[in-house]
Amino acid sequence: IFSIFKSHRYGALAVYGTGLLAVGSVTTSVANKVELLNIGGGWQAVADHPRSIRQPGIVAVDEGVLTLGGYQADTSPNAPINEVYLFKDPTNKLKKQNYWAVL
Repeated sequence: IFSIFKSHRYGALAVYGTGLLAVGSVTTSVANKVELLNIGGGWQAVADHPRSIRQPGIVAVDEGVLTLGGYQADTSPNAPINEVYLFKDPTNKLKKQNYWAVL
């Protein structure tokens, strides 16, 4: 069993390569944090999501992982997010070169 570093309650999980990508949280201080579980290597922090996001839709695609909508976790009331973001790792090294792009 691998322990995650941040709470991703009301976040989302997607398969990414041979691992799992955890995105978002209801906890505003960590709602933009993203972590990747590499089987055999444990959890590691990767590039933050551009938004403080909770309850996003999430799907793995050939190009990476998409987050679709969700809510802005650091506003009251939680404003809907209308953008789609793509997470991809252009270097395939899963370091801080990972990035998010708005589509």
